[in-house]
Amino acid sequence: MSDTPPKVDTPPKVDTPPTVDSIVSSVITQFEKRAVFGKNKYGTDLDRKDLHFLEWVQHSQEELMDAILYLEKMKVTYNEHNNNSVSKKNN
Repeated sequence: MSDTPPKVDTPPKVDTPPTVDSIVSSVITQFEKRAVFGKNKYGTDLDRKDLHFLEWVQHSQEELMDAILYLEKMKVTYNEHNNNSVSKKNN
């Protein structure tokens, strides 16, 4: 008698991507394009091993600071556009 469990036939794994909505699909495509762009521009990717933890934190902080600047620019532009639209309607 053997202590090994009996072998069970399992169906082969199929690498079928899960069904996602158009927004998720669009974001995935953008991530993939961005990864290729970054690899071409910087000659490296996120699998790099030359950065320490705090260097990754620093990169992340800088990216988030940029994001805050973009959001502020969008707010200012939105408000300028809407204030001009309101002014024109009142004249």
